[in-house]
Amino acid sequence: MQGIGGWMGFKIAAGLIALSLLAGCGAGAASGNTAAQTVQAQNASDSDDESGGGSVVLTPEQANALGIVTTPAQAVTFAPAATGLGVVLGHEPFAQMAADLATAVAAARQSRTALTRIQHLTGGPGALGADALESATKQRSADDAALALARRKVTATLGPQFPVRGSDADSVLAAVADGATKVARITFPPGALSGALPTRLRLFSLDEGTSGAAWTADTIWEAPRDPTLPGRSVFALLTKTDIPEGARVQASPMAHSGTPGVLIPDAAVVISNGRYWCYIRKSTTTFARIAVDIARPLAAGYFVPADGLAPGEPIVTAGAGLLLARQTNRASGPAD
Repeated sequence: MQGIGGWMGFKIAAGLIALSLLAGCGAGAASGNTAAQTVQAQNASDSDDESGGGSVVLTPEQANALGIVTTPAQAVTFAPAATGLGVVLGHEPFAQMAADLATAVAAARQSRTALTRIQHLTGGPGALGADALESATKQRSADDAALALARRKVTATLGPQFPVRGSDADSVLAAVADGATKVARITFPPGALSGALPTRLRLFSLDEGTSGAAWTADTIWEAPRDPTLPGRSVFALLTKTDIPEGARVQASPMAHSGTPGVLIPDAAVVISNGRYWCYIRKSTTTFARIAVDIARPLAAGYFVPADGLAPGEPIVTAGAGLLLARQTNRASGPAD
């Protein structure tokens, strides 16, 4: 009996020792994984936040293992670009309008002079009869109406917003009628040219033989709508005589200012759930995800206004896809 009791005591003591060893190992493993579990918990709380973007928290070792590279955000200015197609108008209709206008001006001046002379003779020696005065008055009214009609024909063709008025308008029309100044009519697609008209246009020839030739127009005004072509039409005044009439041209505004912002490089952009994002390094361990609007592309990426991202902020240009995978995969553990 004493042998049996001693054997049972030995088994109980061995079991207690084994339990103590297991408890010690569990405590060591828990303390060793504390940092990784904290990072994983932080990522899980921030991952796949489609409304605000969320963030990813990595230790410096994990960031190095993922090959994360950042580049300072480059300051750029964005000017909306709109492209229209048009044609350089021939001067024949303008020549006819100029001739009609000159004739109307001369007739109105002559009838006005004749009426003034008759009025001065009224009641004096050699005065003409009342019928002559009535005839001169009628003729002046008719000539004034013809002059107004000639001017309205000009505005009907060149638009009521023709920027030149008075005698200057007649001289500009004469220059266009002579072919010394050209008028181009350009139509921009719907939505391509909104708000105020540009102050300058750059025109490029689309015709064979003159391809690559370019001209600048500093006088632009609204043209009547073309019922056969949707979009917004403008007239442009060109003072170069080397522009062939009937030439087909492509026009773009020459912007002197734009919206300040930063460039998001193509390599920094990732796609998640149909939306575009990039990552910004906010600290040594935190990478924030922000939305990217691709509606304003640039040659090397996309434009983001300065109120959303400041120039100089570090943008992740290598490893952004791995950050997205880590953020959107809540089950992923710490990097090996």
